[in-house]
Amino acid sequence: MFGRLGTTELLIILGIILVIFGPSKLPEIGKSLGRGIREFKSATKDIKESINIEDDNDEKSQPKKPEPVEASSSEGNAKECDQAQATSNEETQSSEKTQSSEQTTS
Repeated sequence: MFGRLGTTELLIILGIILVIFGPSKLPEIGKSLGRGIREFKSATKDIKESINIEDDNDEKSQPKKPEPVEASSSEGNAKECDQAQATSNEETQSSEKTQSSEQTTS
């Protein structure tokens, strides 16, 4: 309903504005409206740019997918697994030692 303003309606609105504000205030109102629209456009442009920059940074900061391991290095994988188990066993033993030493000192 409001989106279909014709020429007649616009002239009536402009006439009412002219009567309310007077001919001396209309240029000032036009200038301030123009400045406000320009500032709004620049603000929306800045926001769009900052969103695009954040999106670019997010894509760069995401880790890349690891490359698949070849099947020929199964012996190397077994050694790595053994080392990982040994490390976890050492950590478990050291935590058990600290717990037992805390109990004896209590």
